[in-house]
Amino acid sequence: DGQIGLLIALADRGDPAARDEVLAILNSTRDEGVKTAAIAAIGALANPADVQLLIKLVATGAPAEKAAARASLTTCSNDEAVKSIRAELIHAPAPVRVALIEILVMRRALEVLPDLLQATADDDGTVRSAAMSGLGQLAGAEEIPGMVQGVLRATPGSERQAAERSLLVVCNRVMNTDEQAEPLLDAMTSLSDVDQQAILPTLGRAG
Repeated sequence: DGQIGLLIALADRGDPAARDEVLAILNSTRDEGVKTAAIAAIGALANPADVQLLIKLVATGAPAEKAAARASLTTCSNDEAVKSIRAELIHAPAPVRVALIEILVMRRALEVLPDLLQATADDDGTVRSAAMSGLGQLAGAEEIPGMVQGVLRATPGSERQAAERSLLVVCNRVMNTDEQAEPLLDAMTSLSDVDQQAILPTLGRAG
């Protein structure tokens, strides 16, 4: 398709002047392939004003549009992208928060670690799980106390088991194998007796 080829070329050039043309194509076409190519081009052009558009498409777009918008937000080089996504974590619906957390983790955005720790206390289990999974990929020893709280907040069963696995991944990042359990031991000192008993199985698996 000629329009798809044009959009790929515009994205490759990265010329901000092409933004209006890309948006016009996105708003006028009904072709799914053209739409997804336009969304990819928007991400490549990295205009700050379009980050919100991509977030909206993640929330309300058709499946192919959501996937393209997620990919664009993951690779978008605009400095405002992470800031805008973090702001949406405060009030977006749970499924959107999950998607945005996954995007931030894919971006390896270490500045969002406080947001992920906060999300482990979310009322929605899917958000808590996404946050703990993200922490498992990004966190260091300094986040272990907050992750312990995340394990304790997780619903017993599959959610807690997944949270424990993420916590153990972070513990295993400690360079000296003999010391892998130390951050977890330190985090336990401030817990109640009941919470210490709850976290003991995780401690045992940490070595």
